[in-house]
Amino acid sequence: MRQKTKLLTIALLVTMFIAGAGKAGAQTTVKIAVVDLYRVIDETNDGKKAKTMLESYFEKKQGSLDKKSESLKVKMDDLKKKQKIMTEEDYQDEVDELQAEIVELQNTYMKYQKLVAKKEMTLTEPILEKLEKVLEKVGKAKGYLMIVRKEAVAWIPDSKDITDEVIKEYNAEPAVEFKETTTTTTKKSPGTTKKTTTPKKTEKKGTE
Repeated sequence: MRQKTKLLTIALLVTMFIAGAGKAGAQTTVKIAVVDLYRVIDETNDGKKAKTMLESYFEKKQGSLDKKSESLKVKMDDLKKKQKIMTEEDYQDEVDELQAEIVELQNTYMKYQKLVAKKEMTLTEPILEKLEKVLEKVGKAKGYLMIVRKEAVAWIPDSKDITDEVIKEYNAEPAVEFKETTTTTTKKSPGTTKKTTTPKKTEKKGTE
């Protein structure tokens, strides 16, 4: 999930855990740990599953775009071949239609980008929620004053990278149940659905 790193850091820029104020004050050594969130997201079982689901979702959207793009290319090639035997007006009409389809394809592409980003957020949110609880559990169990995101720190003296431990602890917890998101469509109620027909125009002779 590295391709969209901004979504992976939601409230975990710096995750702090205070393991008992009294005990912390009496300690002479402050225990601080670091964790690589990117590795946790990529290497946990939930993260791997979410990545597979996101890739599958993306490929479906990309496949739809590829088909539309290929269809447009065929139409453009066909129009070039017919240009010499078409009137200028007919040619321009078809050019206008193709330009409208290109704009529609661009709009669809932007729409799909938003849908993929939304899908990724939906998949990563429960992982991050679970991860926060795991970090708290590890932090309190080991007596760390704080656990810091590794990517945000240049160097910390006497720090400890607990990424492997966090991944192991994370996988030991129950797996996340991902919610399947579907595109919502507006359903018409049977009572309000009306079939519209265009009546044939009939000329009535006026009565004299």
